Amino acid sequence: MKNVLILLTLMMAGGTIAAQEAPQSSSSQTSDSESGNQEVQTLFSKDVKNGFYIAPVCRMGRIYKDPAVFVGGQLAWILDHSLALGFFGQGLASQVTTYNDAGDLQGMEMGYGGFLVEPIVMSNKVAHLTAPIGVGAGGVAFFDNTRFDYNYRFNSAQAFFVIEPGVNIELNMTRHLRFIAGGSYRIISDMDRSNALGGELSGTSVFAGFKLGVF
Repeated sequence: MKNVLILLTLMMAGGTIAAQEAPQSSSSQTSDSESGNQEVQTLFSKDVKNGFYIAPVCRMGRIYKDPAVFVGGQLAWILDHSLALGFFGQGLASQVTTYNDAGDLQGMEMGYGGFLVEPIVMSNKVAHLTAPIGVGAGGVAFFDNTRFDYNYRFNSAQAFFVIEPGVNIELNMTRHLRFIAGGSYRIISDMDRSNALGGELSGTSVFAGFKLGVF
């Protein structure tokens, strides 16, 4: 009888220990699973979604008090729906005139481009914001008369650095098409410090366009 009581006591104790260990094992597995889900993501991780877009863009502003229309585009790689890295470029498509030192009317050509960095906020929403920053270089050339005259000749040219921060609103039209509109400020710094064109060429712009790609 004593042996039976001892055996029953040992069995009850073993069951109690096993019951206590089971939750600990379960909590340990849960902890391991959670730590696995918190692994650091890397740029080329399978968890990071990649995409790209190409965007024709039209900008409007003022240069030398004349309306100025720029036509160009952007090409960028999208990282995890939150950051785009790429290139941009645009050229003056309208006629802008000014006066040379002799007081004669002269026209101008202008273009610039460079690298593009574009943070994207809540891209899964129908309407969302982006904050593109363009950094690059360009050039401006002046010529006699206007660009639409048959006989004109260039008389001076100059290169410059440019930084152009902006703010866009984007509308998701379809899965592969987005409409963009916004504003930017063009900051131009002369490479030749003896000239003072930067202040004349800098200024605000409004723009609109479309993004086509995989988002």
